[in-house]
Amino acid sequence: MRHSIAASILTPRDEDGDAIASARQRRLELYRGLAKACALMVLCDRLEAALTTADATRARLLNALLHEALAKTDERQAAA
Repeated sequence: MRHSIAASILTPRDEDGDAIASARQRRLELYRGLAKACALMVLCDRLEAALTTADATRARLLNALLHEALAKTDERQAAA
């Protein structure tokens, strides 16, 4: 009998007699979903940063290639 009294104190019930624990379970599930959404946002932020870095690297490589190609063209024109 002591166990059931303690259980009723630790697990409040609503007017239908359902344990509030189910509401806690739903809240925990909501928090798990929120944590997964936050983790997904972190991954999206990392992907965005990686794409930005890749774009900057690609632009630097293109500039270097064009600079080298134009320098060779200038050298050929000067030699001619």
